[in-house]
Amino acid sequence: MAKEDYFTIFDKIDPNWAQEQAKDIFDTMPRFQRGVGTAKFYDNYEMWYFVRGSKHPLIKKFFELGDEHNERFKHLYGREINVHVCRLTYVRDASKEIGVWHQDGHYLNGNTHLTIEGNSNLLIKDEEYITHLQVPNGTYFFFNATEYQHLVKATSGERIEACGFIDEQQSSVDALYAAAEDHPYKLCDRDHPAWVQQRNEVYKYMKESFEEGRASAEKPASWSQENEN
Repeated sequence: MAKEDYFTIFDKIDPNWAQEQAKDIFDTMPRFQRGVGTAKFYDNYEMWYFVRGSKHPLIKKFFELGDEHNERFKHLYGREINVHVCRLTYVRDASKEIGVWHQDGHYLNGNTHLTIEGNSNLLIKDEEYITHLQVPNGTYFFFNATEYQHLVKATSGERIEACGFIDEQQSSVDALYAAAEDHPYKLCDRDHPAWVQQRNEVYKYMKESFEEGRASAEKPASWSQENEN
């Protein structure tokens, strides 16, 4: 069976508005973590997690974009944009190394992106070929992170992007909904017991995956579980 196309653009919004909204979040809300629990990004990759139902204008718009283009996505890919969590990411200095080559096969099935600042700048590997993907700021697109090795390319300036995992593992979704239930904007609390348990289980699984050579990345970058937030 052939691999799915790695990339499809679905929409575009005003990037200046999106940048203002993102900066409001960064300035007024506590960060969720630095790096990721699967150790595929370094600790300069900062993240704020929100679940579906958030009334913050940027996060609400992110989920609306997925809903609006779900039928076209189903026509192209034979499944739905089943996204429950918006991960708003921020790299303050994108000239530094951001992550390692990896695929996202265990916890999700591709993801949606809204590039807000920095033009996305993904390197995508298909056998011996590498494609450099750049899109205008404000672009909402799908990327098949599950079947293709990829890397965020170091460039310059700031990099801001919202990302949604399609068909994210249910245990993670449940823990994040629990972690967001007390926040008016559905911002996830990194110290919520449900998330702490999930985070520790991911840490154990991924540590074993790297030790046994099952991880899609050759080496871990930064463990969010080990970073001081």
